[in-house]
Amino acid sequence: PVVVPDGELIKGLTVMDIPNGADWSLQQNLQNGDGVFGDRAVVFTSVPTALEGAEWIRTACDSKKFTETQAVFTAGADAYVYIGVDTRITSAAWLSDWEKTNMSCKDNGDPIVTYEIYQKQVKAGEEVTLGAVGMSSCVNYVVFAKPDTGLIRGDVDADGSFAPVDVVMMQRYILGDGSLNEWINGDLDEDGVITGFDLALMKRELLK
Repeated sequence: PVVVPDGELIKGLTVMDIPNGADWSLQQNLQNGDGVFGDRAVVFTSVPTALEGAEWIRTACDSKKFTETQAVFTAGADAYVYIGVDTRITSAAWLSDWEKTNMSCKDNGDPIVTYEIYQKQVKAGEEVTLGAVGMSSCVNYVVFAKPDTGLIRGDVDADGSFAPVDVVMMQRYILGDGSLNEWINGDLDEDGVITGFDLALMKRELLK
């Protein structure tokens, strides 16, 4: 197996696909324009705001042909792990215990690939298995990790509770007149972006 140097959230990354293992690497600060794979020239053109800045695994596209577990790693802290899966992939049964989100990202390939985002909440020390794709008419998946900050829906000022002050902060942010202390707490519809719809959901929650 090929062992990749540790990050903060992704540790002990071990690639079982030895022929393509040299093209796997651990990356920091995910942004649009980053190269998606270690063996392709395509880049991300649409990364959800919720995943910007993530620690992530740049896999090898050719690992899509590997028929066994591609890699394993250990969570270095409590975290959310995300898998970006080519919409053409139909055989990844190992994702059955991952939750499909409303988020997606895209690259600039020919054709352009859309990656559906799945997530799993993991605890420090938990092992994460990255299974097989076993298809050639697609691209491989990509993997992202963000710290688990203890999600409290609507608590955008990160004071440990959801209150009217959070709605005010959210409204100012949407109007371009402020920032959020905990962005992900405001993404109530879990689509990776903050919009007026999230604000409407916050107001509805507050009325309850």
